Order: sequence, then C-alpha cells, then structure tokens
Amino acid sequence: MDILKTITDKLPGLVHEANFTCDYCGSPITVRTGFDLYEGIVPRSLVPKSTGWQGLIFHQANCLVLHPACHRDNPPSPEWCWAWSCKKYGEKNVRAWYESLPWKSGKPPRR
Repeated sequence: MDILKTITDKLPGLVHEANFTCDYCGSPITVRTGFDLYEGIVPRSLVPKSTGWQGLIFHQANCLVLHPACHRDNPPSPEWCWAWSCKKYGEKNVRAWYESLPWKSGKPPRR
C-alpha cells in the first residue's frame, strides 16, 4: 500500500469537508497559513510502515486538518480527537473503524 498516495487521495476531501477551517482552532485555512494532516487518535508513530497496515489509519475519523501552528505548538490530545471525531462522524462509526484495525494483541487499546 502506497501511504503517500493514500494520503494525497484523501486530502482534497478532508480539506473541503473541514470547510477550509482548522479542525482544532476553527480559524480559516488560507494559502498563507497552509495546513497539516494530523492523525489524532492513532498517530503514524504507533503504527510503523513495517506493520503493513499503516494506511488504515488514514481514515476520515482519524485525520484532522490543522494549521501548522496548531499541529506544532499545542496539538490536540488523542482524547480530544476521539471526542471531535465522534461528534463529527458518530461514535458508532468511529468505534467500528478503530476496532477494525489489526492490532498486534488482537484487541485495540481501550477507549
């Protein structure tokens, strides 16, 4: 699975879905501010490429569109991202995605 292709295929939809605002601070995203894709619930650092399933974390429930400053200076916690995602997509959908990930232990960490 080509991770870069997975990300770039989803970016236009995520930015449009965010109404061109930062999912964290709510301020407009402009050409000047730019944006970053942030994996809020399950970050890339927890799922190395060697697992073979890193691409599965690039799901709308896990990806936030943030200003670079929001991403760098004070990024949202996984708990905040979980609440945000449940509000936006519904807890049932977020939980279904999260529990579908092939965790090494066979069970996802408790949420």
